[in-house]
Amino acid sequence: MRGRFNTSHIRRNYSYTVPEICRLFGIHKNTVRDWFRKGLKKTDAQRPCLVHGEILKDFLNERQQSRRKKCASDQFYCFRCRMPRRTMGNLADIEPRTKKTVMLTGLCEACEAPLRKVQSAKALPVIFQTFDIPRQQQEDIRESLSPSLNCYLENESQR
Repeated sequence: MRGRFNTSHIRRNYSYTVPEICRLFGIHKNTVRDWFRKGLKKTDAQRPCLVHGEILKDFLNERQQSRRKKCASDQFYCFRCRMPRRTMGNLADIEPRTKKTVMLTGLCEACEAPLRKVQSAKALPVIFQTFDIPRQQQEDIRESLSPSLNCYLENESQR
């Protein structure tokens, strides 16, 4: 859980001590001390160090928002590079997941790591324009979005 904290557990009108913050998030006291060096404000200079809940919540939310990276429609988030990347050669494969969603897969142009992205099935026309998708797969994906009525079990029971 590197750097992501559920801030909904923080009570805005409550003052927290360093050990309470540590228990709340399951972190070490040196992490909280590092936050003080990076801009987390204490209520005053007295001991024990107290942090107002609203200030703690705002500090963590701002910190988490600054780390987010928005992907464009033709990009995937590469977990190895830790940034938005395009697929190698603009190639992508499509697999149907549900009636309303499809899974796009490809390889990162920088590190060749596998990339995955879930998209709405309504976006298929845009996906076909954006990515180079094998022609056979385009036909298959359009056909497979509706459920199949074939039942292979009946044929086996008659044998």
